[in-house]
Amino acid sequence: MEQVNSIMRVVFTGTNAAVPTSKYGTSGVFMQIHGKKLLFDCGEGTQQRMMRFNASINVDAVYLTHFDTDHVLGLPGLVRTMDMNNRDRPLDVFVPDEIVGKTKKLIAGVHGWPSYHINVTGFNEGVVSGYDEFDVKSFSTEHDYVSHGFVIDEGVLEGRLNAEKLQEKYGLTPGEKYGELKQGNSVEASDGTVIDPADVKSEPRSGRKVVYTGDCRSNQNVVENAVNADLLIHEATFHSDDSERAAKTSHSTAEEAAKTAEDADADRLVLTHVSSRYEGNRQSLKEDATNHFEDGHVQVADDGFEVRVSRN
Repeated sequence: MEQVNSIMRVVFTGTNAAVPTSKYGTSGVFMQIHGKKLLFDCGEGTQQRMMRFNASINVDAVYLTHFDTDHVLGLPGLVRTMDMNNRDRPLDVFVPDEIVGKTKKLIAGVHGWPSYHINVTGFNEGVVSGYDEFDVKSFSTEHDYVSHGFVIDEGVLEGRLNAEKLQEKYGLTPGEKYGELKQGNSVEASDGTVIDPADVKSEPRSGRKVVYTGDCRSNQNVVENAVNADLLIHEATFHSDDSERAAKTSHSTAEEAAKTAEDADADRLVLTHVSSRYEGNRQSLKEDATNHFEDGHVQVADDGFEVRVSRN
């Protein structure tokens, strides 16, 4: 059974572009990984949909891709609710350097600053925040104003212990000595044989990698940051039939998103930020995407859609 802290849950709290409808909210992606609860973008009404879809509003950090209203209007309400719930620990809010001032005004202008501390931290390209088990990195995207995407990356993981070899060759069963080996320490078998971790571990392996583009035109920078992603969350505001409008508004079509996933050799593609013009026919975007990406590896997210990303 997968350990709780190793579970990576990705919950789409809002999947519509620009404006909410009675069925779909605006942008928000909740992620739970290694015990941390992160929120990427926070459109209008995000906190209500988080409650509805079993995504805790008591997040550790919020990451904003840019300052379009459909990505930020839910932030003041979320901040206020946590205050009324007696939050007593700081909240980290990470935003592009250029919108630090706007974000502070957005938070303070509605209710004033809450009783707990909020760290509004600006970023450019590179590591935004480093946790013990993973990093959150940013990369610039092509949109009509300053905009970034995010890479959530576990990096290179140590090899796994070969339990079968430990038991059959050395007579070791799971226990304290397994823990020592995992920490890189040598141990002794019951016959006095010294077991070096390198002798009973597999080769290092790649950890999980999830990429969230925010609003963007598909381009080479997105491809390079999404290389070998386990999950690519890419905006697909338009169908390729509306490619001229997509280009004019600095958005992507589903087909362009799929071509990006194909070029990056991503394992799975989830399309979000869908224009309300497709509300009755969102699956047409999936069909548009499968021109470049396998049908079983691409999905159009509805509000509440959940993905679990497993380790290799």
